[in-house]
Amino acid sequence: MKLSAPVHKLKSQARALAKAQNIPLSDALDTIAAQEGFKTWSLLSARLNASNTFAEAISSQSRRTSAHRRSSRARQDHDGAATCPEGSIVR
Repeated sequence: MKLSAPVHKLKSQARALAKAQNIPLSDALDTIAAQEGFKTWSLLSARLNASNTFAEAISSQSRRTSAHRRSSRARQDHDGAATCPEGSIVR
């Protein structure tokens, strides 16, 4: 989902709109959401949270996989013996 501006900017626009038109902030938020292609602000927010949660999950999984690969590799010490992540030496 691509918004026309970051969510904090959209909220600022809604606050300005609410003040300029003397309408409740919730109505202004819904107006901004409609401009972004959503029926209500809550639907825009829910979609944004869902996509962020998915992206964070993918990113987190990627970081865990990379860390596991690094820790699972045997490391060579100075005399050529490999050491396991637990510290035991394998020759």
